[in-house]
Parts: sequence; structure tokens; C-alpha cells
Amino acid sequence: MARDEAVGAYEQAFFEAFGRPPEALDPEYLHAAQRAAQSAHPNVHLDANLFAAALGRRGLTPNALDPARAADVWVAEAALAGDPNALNWFEKDALPQLVPALGKLRLGTAERDDTLQRLREELFVGRNGRRPKLNEYGGSGELRGWLRITLVRLGLKAIRSRRPAEDDGVLEQHAVDSDPELLLAKAEARELFRTAFTDALGKLAVKERLLLKQHFVDGLTIDQLGTIHQVHRATAARHVQAARVQLVETLQRELMTAASISRGECDRVMAFVQSQLGATLKRRLGDL
Repeated sequence: MARDEAVGAYEQAFFEAFGRPPEALDPEYLHAAQRAAQSAHPNVHLDANLFAAALGRRGLTPNALDPARAADVWVAEAALAGDPNALNWFEKDALPQLVPALGKLRLGTAERDDTLQRLREELFVGRNGRRPKLNEYGGSGELRGWLRITLVRLGLKAIRSRRPAEDDGVLEQHAVDSDPELLLAKAEARELFRTAFTDALGKLAVKERLLLKQHFVDGLTIDQLGTIHQVHRATAARHVQAARVQLVETLQRELMTAASISRGECDRVMAFVQSQLGATLKRRLGDL
């Protein structure tokens, strides 16, 4: 096949998975991503079109993809496709480095082995009719950090099965605070949230951001906003509420894509976000 034809098929796989052609996408971006991935995992084989589709499905345009994450997406997709070298990378390289995280949870040997086996099943096979969980890796954060968090959550479930009265938050906080690697993973999650929140704010119209700042940061009342913007107070209230809803809905979409979390997990995060929205907006909009 001629190079031009190959390039066309490769790009098309990305566009179809992405859902729309990103503006001014340099074709070289897709090839650079492939080269970076193959360089990191020279023995792992994956069809180029599957890789392009994986980038598109995750929304990983040039501004959203680090070369190291291209390698993570490559090995994840190859493992899902059944490449033996990719599966061996998980088994021999990635999973053994996660075991210390389980030690911090004080799991017994049998519980630890069962948790690791359950991780394998969830990642590559899926459980209870669900798709393999590795499909949920979004490519924004480090794959090893994502795996670590996934494993710890499974470990916490094992603990809850024998200690149902224990508070979930206390258990998870103990695990994170006692393990520097988990603390790093938590920091990565915070960074993902900060990025998603900034992106969501950026997608609001200038007037919507200004209204949120004036109300939540500057403390202006609905009556004062109505006077400033020369509208009835009811109209001002609707505009503030519409801007808030738009922000929260956009943030939810950004989080589910960037952090690779389920809808249920995202709903729990968003419930907390909405309860703290004023404080968060003060931090993010203070300099507007």
C-alpha cells in the first residue's frame, strides 16, 4: 500500500473514533505518537489503525497527548487485542510494582493474591457482563498510576467485605497517607481535576465566566447583578444558574474522559464539587 493511502486510512480511523475531524490536525502528529509508542514498547505489536482509533476514542488530540501517554495507550490497546508481549509487560513489569500498595492495606497473602487476580480479570476480561476495565484508561494520566488506584479500590472492597462497619473514607485515607506512591497517585488525580476544571471554565462564554466570578468570588447578590447587567433580577438569577449548570455538565464530561472513571464515581465527585463550587470558583476565577 502506498504511503499516502496508509496515511489516509490511519487518519480516518482517528477521525471516526473521535467523532469529528479536529481542526488543523497535523497528520504527522499521529505518526509521531506511533513512533513514540513503538520506541517505548518495540516488542509489542498493534495494528496502526487500532492505535489511531484508540487515540481518537480517548479524545487525545495533539494538545492532550504526552509521548509517554502514547506508549501507555499503545500497550493497553495491544493487551486488549491479546498481544502476548503486551500481556507479558503487564504481568512481569507493571503488576509486580503495584503489590506494595496492597501491603499498606494489611491484606493477607490469600486476599492479596485474590485481589491481584481480580484485577487481571477486570482489566482484560471484564466481570458481570462488563467490558474489560482497561478500556476505561483515558490516556491523560500515567497508566501505572491508574492501575495502582484501580488495584487499591479492589483491595478496599476486599477489606469492606470483612469489615462492613468501617468507614470507606477512613480506609482509603489510611491507604493513601501510608504509601508515598498512592499519595502521588492522589496528586495525579488532583491534577486531572484541576485540568478538567480549567478546561470546563474555558469552554464557557466570557459573560458566563464573568457572572460566576461576580456572584461566587466577588459576592454580588442577584439584585446587584441585575442592576449591573441591566436585567430583571429573575433574569440575572436564571443566567447565573444556567452558567453554573453549563460549567458542571462540561466538567462532568471532561472528568469522565480525562480521569477514566465510571458514571457512578463521577456522580459522587460531582456531588462534592457542587457542594464546594463557591470555594473552587474562588480559587480558579480569583484572577479573572
